[in-house]
Amino acid sequence: MSLLESLGKKLEPLMLFMGLVIPIATMPQLYKLFISHPNHAHGLLLTTWSMYALISLLWFIYGLYHK
Repeated sequence: MSLLESLGKKLEPLMLFMGLVIPIATMPQLYKLFISHPNHAHGLLLTTWSMYALISLLWFIYGLYHK
């Protein structure tokens, strides 16, 4: 079994969890942007966007596994 296959199999449950949780994690940012501060995006959390970058990397690896 290659490293990619091994990593892909380990990511299966994590990817399911992320597919459910990430849309919910976006809600506070959307509220801040559109409801409480509609005139600017200043103050959006770097943590949230860093999390999106990490998740994008995991989706990329997962996609390579399922190609």
